[in-house]
Amino acid sequence: MIGTLPPSPPALVSISVTNGSTPFAGDGQLLTTVSPNADGFRDRAIVHFRLTAPARVRMDAVRTDTIRTGRNPARVVWSTNEELGAGPQLLVWKPARSTPPRTYILRLTVTDAHGRKRVYSNPGPGGPVKAPVVRVQGIDAGFLRLSYAPGEAADVSIATDARSLKLQVFSYGNELNPTERDLRSGGEAMTTPVQLDWTAHRDAPQPFGSCAQETGRAASTSFGSRL
Repeated sequence: MIGTLPPSPPALVSISVTNGSTPFAGDGQLLTTVSPNADGFRDRAIVHFRLTAPARVRMDAVRTDTIRTGRNPARVVWSTNEELGAGPQLLVWKPARSTPPRTYILRLTVTDAHGRKRVYSNPGPGGPVKAPVVRVQGIDAGFLRLSYAPGEAADVSIATDARSLKLQVFSYGNELNPTERDLRSGGEAMTTPVQLDWTAHRDAPQPFGSCAQETGRAASTSFGSRL
């Protein structure tokens, strides 16, 4: 007598992610922003879901820049495995303070007692979002225009949930093809440091104006923060 096929593997239903605090601008059901600085505010990503049957659930934090078809395999920076029962469940990722600011996919793999699996991940740009995405935030900043005339006030958009930060503008010498190294070393200070109280702007990007451009040289902004 041929036995009936076993039921399909367990599934995750109603997946969502939060940071346990107030959301940052742009956060949604499958996107949350965290800043792992141990201040108790947006320090962790909490993934909620309902499991349709008991199973082992693995959650991997994957760097988004390594998820490319035919390129290097995805780099897993953290993972956890849990044996979970049916019903509402949650898994938590609390990134280390040293975690580089960028976005990460929380890939979920469900395995039943027969070894069958379901994987919830995101295939890449333009594909359907099936897994939670976590934005680890540092200090994001950029000028609001591509260029400014000498002496013209330059507006900078800043996004961070630090309580305060210090802003200073530097020029760099490799103006035609600037590199990340240029922005970190050998710069000439174009302004004095400005200490900013950012407590009222921790939930969304905000503009900061009047970064004077005194020369025609290329410039970058430098930040220090008090989280």
